[in-house]
Order: sequence, then structure tokens, then C-alpha cells
Amino acid sequence: GTLRRTHRAVRAVSIERTEHHQTRAMRAETRRAERERATLLANDASVIASASSASFGARDVEGGSAPMTRVGRGQARTNATTVVGSFVGGACAVLAMAYGVVLSSNASARGSSAALGVASVEVNGGAVDAAPSVVEFVKPFAGHFKSIGDWPEEYMVPVHPAAALGKWHPAGRLGSWAHPNQQEINTFINDWSAKSVAEMPHATYTVPPSGKAKAVRAVNGTPMFYNFVHVPKAGGTYFSVLMSHAMEKSGERHGYPYPMNAAPFNSWITLPLVDLSQNNVMKTAEHYRTREPAQYFATETLRTQYAAGKRLFGKGQYGMGMCDDMEVPCVYLTVLRDPVERYLSHYKYSCLNGAEGRAQWLDEWKKQGACPLDPIEFMDHLGPNLDWIVQIAPGTATDPAVHVAKAKANLGSACFRYLLMEQYQDGLNKMRSTFSDFEGVHDVTDPHMMNPSKPMSADTKARYDKYMANATIMETIVARHKHMKEVYDYAVAHYESHWASPIATC
Repeated sequence: GTLRRTHRAVRAVSIERTEHHQTRAMRAETRRAERERATLLANDASVIASASSASFGARDVEGGSAPMTRVGRGQARTNATTVVGSFVGGACAVLAMAYGVVLSSNASARGSSAALGVASVEVNGGAVDAAPSVVEFVKPFAGHFKSIGDWPEEYMVPVHPAAALGKWHPAGRLGSWAHPNQQEINTFINDWSAKSVAEMPHATYTVPPSGKAKAVRAVNGTPMFYNFVHVPKAGGTYFSVLMSHAMEKSGERHGYPYPMNAAPFNSWITLPLVDLSQNNVMKTAEHYRTREPAQYFATETLRTQYAAGKRLFGKGQYGMGMCDDMEVPCVYLTVLRDPVERYLSHYKYSCLNGAEGRAQWLDEWKKQGACPLDPIEFMDHLGPNLDWIVQIAPGTATDPAVHVAKAKANLGSACFRYLLMEQYQDGLNKMRSTFSDFEGVHDVTDPHMMNPSKPMSADTKARYDKYMANATIMETIVARHKHMKEVYDYAVAHYESHWASPIATC
């Protein structure tokens, strides 16, 4: 018995010592992690910027109006209202906008750092909040969409910038599946294009030339649904921001058409806009086509909303044909750009710079750290994703001339309006004077909203310049874009007359 008691005592001491060492190790690991987070915060302080309110051209923030301080690298201030802006750029149909969140030491505006359980460290002589033990998340678009209601959890923005390192907005959802790879994109394009004319073999989708009467009749030619068909690298990100301005203007005055935190809206990746991206356009179309759930999609529901002044704004590459799925007035919108210039921008953006998480790179390129293709090879890699005509005139016709002719006809429809990137400001002015829902919607001044390609390194620029000086490469690019150029030239030639013609809805 004495021996057993001795063994138990020795074992207890051993366990206690082990736990003591484990606790010390855990504490050391915690201190190390805190130091790393503090270092990251100091090094990444440049992400703290007045992006959100600048993008909306406003200075008001939730909890009152306050001046905003731009904090540069190596600086951090807790004695002034600061905005943490996180950008989701690109053609992934995610609303590529500056999402801002206010971080303030003013307790009346946000509550103090201490209330969040945040430790303080010294950075360049100033107190800076380090890793929070409790992370608080707030709504995106600080100071805007004030009456829109709750956002899905994935859209909530961390109050503290260090938290953004682990939950970069919009978290999870965009990071996990917003950017399909090139093979998935090409497969989807072929399937979607075929389904747009499922009952008409070897056909191409047709927008009604003079509009289409709906169960809910248009009042003064005003649409309920603004359907933006986003052609990548043609100013679409900027235009999406303007549509969000228009939605806020309408929603704050007349109410918003759907609760974003309820199904199916909480799965959309383009909120607050209707999701017409590859991720959700099929499901979105099905809801409007079946009128289910009726509380959101029934014709009578939409009729009541339209009469009350509520509006729908949709964005994505695959919205063509969506107007047929609903019995409310609808118009198509797009922005076009010189095809060769657009492609070269796409090449720099997606191949050379590997934008949007290198979504259009093969796995082997990601391992190598570079896209090895020249502009001709990258066109081959893009496959059907190269030709934006399919977005304007989808279908299964095998003759390219058929798609070209139908794209021209669709652009010329009374319920279709297009802008030219080369005359962007004029097009925006025409939008404001034609559609009352865009009146008073101001220009976006934040350069990030143009979704530019990041500057190329010296080596990458030398590589790109070499391609541009190669006559064979340039001639091939021009030849491969001849059909798109024909459609674009038609759009340029009819730009003024089309805007001058009466608007209709379909």
C-alpha cells in the first residue's frame, strides 16, 4: 500500500511538472504570436486608409461625422478616426469595391479598444492596439446603406486591422470559391450559352428589338431591374460601384427589395447587387423564373415593390437573358472597350500580374510563381472566355457571323444601353439624364475603383514590351479579335443615335 501511494505521489508530481512546462510553452507561444501580430500590424499599417468614404465621396461615418486620417507605413494612430479599407477587386463578379470599417478611440462612436479586449503595444512611440482577444465585426460600407438591415456574416468587417489578417473582407466565401479556374470558366460559358437558347437548337439569344410588355408595366419607361452585363477589363468595376450608389440612393428613400441576411440572398457574392456571376446566376435566374420563394420573387411582390419605388441592380458576366425570367420592366447595360486594348489589359492583369488569386493560372504556374505564356498562348488558354461577344449574344450557333450579327442587333435594342470606355464620362452623363434612378449619383474618385493592374516589375515590363514590339504577336492578336472589333465598331458608329432613341424595357 505504501508503495502504491508513493507511485501515485511521484506520478502526480510528474504530471504537475509536465503541465507546468506545457503552460510555460503555451505562454511563450502566445507571447511569440502576439509579437508577430504586433509586427504585422506595424508593417501593414498602410492598409489603414480612408478608402470606403472616399469611394463614396463622403465623410460621414456611423456614430457621427469625423475627419479621417490616412495612416502610412510605419505609422498608426488611435487618437483619430481611421478607416480600414479592404479591396475586393477584379472580374470575379464580386462587387470590387472599397469596403471600409471605422476604427476609433472615441467610445461614443465605436467603443474603446479596451472594451474589445485589445492589448496595446508601442509602434514608433505611439500606442497601437495589438491582437484583440475578442474580435468585433461591423457592417461594410461604413456610414452607408444605413437602413439596409443585417449583412451576411461573411460580409462583416473586423473592427481591428490585425483581425483583418485572418478574416480579410469578404471573408471565407470569396476566398474559397469566388474565383473558378480557367477550365471551370470555359465549361460554364459553354453550358450557360447553350441553356440561354435551350429550346432553339443552333440559335443565338435575341433581345426584343422594341422592348417587351410585362405583367408589371413600366411607368415613364423606368425599369425596375438594371441588368449590368459585365465585360471584364472594360471599366465594369467602376460601373458596379456607381450602381451601388444608385441602389443606396433608391433604397434609403424607398426601401430595399430584399433582406441580405436571408436565403437565397445571403449566398450572393455581389451584395448589395443581384448576383449574376458564374457562382450564382443559374440559381438567381431560377428564383425569378419560378417566382419562389414567393415572398421575394412572386410577380405581385415585385409589382408592389416597383410601385413603391424599389429597384433591383444586378451585376455579372452572365446576366443576358435574365430579363425574360421576370415580369417587371428590365433593361440591359454594359460597358465596351476597344477589343485589342481590352485584351492586352486582361493579359497584364490575369497572366503577368496573376490577379484575383492567380485564378487563371494553372497549378504548375503557381508553383513556378509566373504565368509563362505569351499573348498568343494566353488567348489559346482563355478559350471561349476570350470572346466577349458570347456575353452579348449567347447561343449554340456555330457560325461566328451569326453571333456578330445578333450582338449588333442586341446592342441596338431599345431596352439595351451601352457605354464606351473611351467616352466613359459622356456615357455616365447619358445614364444620369436617361434613367432617373441614376440622377445625382456622383462619380467615384477613388482610383482603386477603376480596378487597375498593379505596376509591373522591371523584368515583367521588359517582357511585355518585347511582346508588343513583335509584329507577329500583334498581328495575331488583331486577327483573333476581328469579330469583336466589328461589333465594337458598330457600337461606336451608333453610340450617339442609340442614346438619342426612345428607351424601352423588356
